[in-house]
Amino acid sequence: MILDLVEQAQDAVLSDLAEKRVQLDDLKRAIDELDDTFTERAKDILFYAAQMHIFGAFGESTLDGVSGYLDVKKPIFRKGVRKAARVQDDGGGT
Repeated sequence: MILDLVEQAQDAVLSDLAEKRVQLDDLKRAIDELDDTFTERAKDILFYAAQMHIFGAFGESTLDGVSGYLDVKKPIFRKGVRKAARVQDDGGGT
């Protein structure tokens, strides 16, 4: 009985990780497609922030929490997020 519960929990964890892996692959692909107006640093910041969001490391993601974790000033982070949102609204980065 306990072994069955452990096995079910393992299956749930593996399923969750597989889903997160797909999300990370999609994220990486989307960031790689951003145009050259995004610096490598900006792309890294977006990737790290999205990773933290996917894995729930921030709890609720706030500007203070994300910018503090990434050691980026809030105005810089905010500018990058706005730019990424515009690119998404326009349908891509190229």
